[in-house]
Amino acid sequence: MKRRIDAASNGYYKRLCDSLDAAIDAAFGIAGTREDPSAAEIIKTADGQALLIESQELLHDGGEALRADLEIPHNVLDLLPALPDLLSPELAEEQFLAVHRRLGGASGRRELTD
Repeated sequence: MKRRIDAASNGYYKRLCDSLDAAIDAAFGIAGTREDPSAAEIIKTADGQALLIESQELLHDGGEALRADLEIPHNVLDLLPALPDLLSPELAEEQFLAVHRRLGGASGRRELTD
């Protein structure tokens, strides 16, 4: 789907995604990690898992159409880590950064400025 959107937008979609990735990386102090193949694979896996969980929780069909489109079995969600309760944004950020540091990433978050 992303390739079709990017082709239809003459590459604008990919440039937009790359800009968003760079802004997120800078905000969390992890700039440059996407070029590392092992880090890129970890990020891709985490993004995919987040997409599946978000689709299950937020879409009216519980993510069925997405899983069908991606040919992902329904029970794959049972294999993903589950949290008993939703995390606050602050706690989610704290845990994200802790895992990133444990995996060898940068030491902390940089504040965004205008």
